[in-house]
Amino acid sequence: MRSRYLSLLASVMVIAILLAALGRMPHRAPALPPAAPPPPAESLLVEIRDGQIVPSATQVGLGHRLALTLRNHGSRRAEVRLSGYEHEFAAVVLAPGETLQRTLVLDLPGEDFAWLVDGRPVARLRVAGSHLVEGHR
Repeated sequence: MRSRYLSLLASVMVIAILLAALGRMPHRAPALPPAAPPPPAESLLVEIRDGQIVPSATQVGLGHRLALTLRNHGSRRAEVRLSGYEHEFAAVVLAPGETLQRTLVLDLPGEDFAWLVDGRPVARLRVAGSHLVEGHR
């Protein structure tokens, strides 16, 4: 009977050692979810001509990245800002002949985003799309 207890104790010890060894083995990391695709990109050339902006109206999709090129073709400096998108595009001052490139993420929908030149609204940017999350009710 004593030999049975010894064999049982030996079996328990072997199983405990095996389980401890298995617990210390490196585990396979869970698969990471696929990265979200980058937002679509669009480019826009905005030309400043003596206090006016060409084109006077532009439409871009919500969530898109906008590769913006500002070019001052005027004969004097121009302070340019995009009203409503100050968080993405701070006011800049362009000297005559100067060109500036910026990338914006268009995250706010609406039709009321005004291009201001020297504090005056001279053009409009429309960001088309819904502010509601897809599937949200």
